[in-house]
Amino acid sequence: ADVDLERLQADMGQFFEIKPKLSGSAQLIGKGSLVKRVFASTGSASMNNIVIKMPDGTIISEPTATAGFDFSADLEKQLLNVKTADISADVGKITITNFSTSFGKDTAAPLKFNANFAAELEKLMLWAAAFGMADSKTQFAGLARGDLSFSKAGSVIEASTKQTNITNLKISSPGVQTFTQPNMTIAFTGKFDTAKKIYNIPTLNVNSPQIKISGSLSNADLGANTKTEGNFKADYELAAVSSIVSPFMPQGFSASGRRSDSLWFSSTYPKNAPDKFNANLNAKTTFGFDKAEYMGFNIGKSDFNVEI
Repeated sequence: ADVDLERLQADMGQFFEIKPKLSGSAQLIGKGSLVKRVFASTGSASMNNIVIKMPDGTIISEPTATAGFDFSADLEKQLLNVKTADISADVGKITITNFSTSFGKDTAAPLKFNANFAAELEKLMLWAAAFGMADSKTQFAGLARGDLSFSKAGSVIEASTKQTNITNLKISSPGVQTFTQPNMTIAFTGKFDTAKKIYNIPTLNVNSPQIKISGSLSNADLGANTKTEGNFKADYELAAVSSIVSPFMPQGFSASGRRSDSLWFSSTYPKNAPDKFNANLNAKTTFGFDKAEYMGFNIGKSDFNVEI
């Protein structure tokens, strides 16, 4: 069947609300049933010129996309369950399983899903930013392949990946030198409260030929105060992280060598005065280099223990 997505959304609005506005065309093949106000369907779709306008005005688009699906919608409970959805689009290929969410004004079931993906980060992050899952000011590039477990209940997001591999990674933010890595593997588990601006990342592992990082990071609500704490171990090539550490180094200073260092820091500061973070900071770290150059001087291997 040939379907106009804008018309389909309008027709389905009598059963449930889809807040993003859809437009484009689709060809649907499959079968469906409606039993005791539960609509179930399996099949496939081929879509063209898809435009999605988010409630905040953000617009994302896909020239073409195909999808295979197996889902059910409980119209009484206003719950959507997707057993499987295989999506191929300009952004890449995503397989979603065990997806569930509410779709009505009177229900508040959490959004949950598992996914495996192979996608271009630049395009994927546009979608993530549109759905409030990423900062639109930070730009990403590279090809990512991996898995994601995701849930969102109110303002609380829980997410984890067992292994995500990224090739030709580039990360750029305003005023910060672009970070690049030819290959990187990431694994993490985290919980984020976007309303309270707190988070807990008990497991974080980053591996590449030049950088290996493991540790934890948290930002906890202590009533009138906020406590930010991190504990990391890192094995890295100084040349590879130069774009990250250069803002903290004297102009003209360059260093090289392979390092194995640790960093612990903790700061408890008033919630309404985040600028007091540095004044209340306690930290321990190790640092050094095999060789360095500064103002015409050549400096040999050096190691430092720093405690604040």
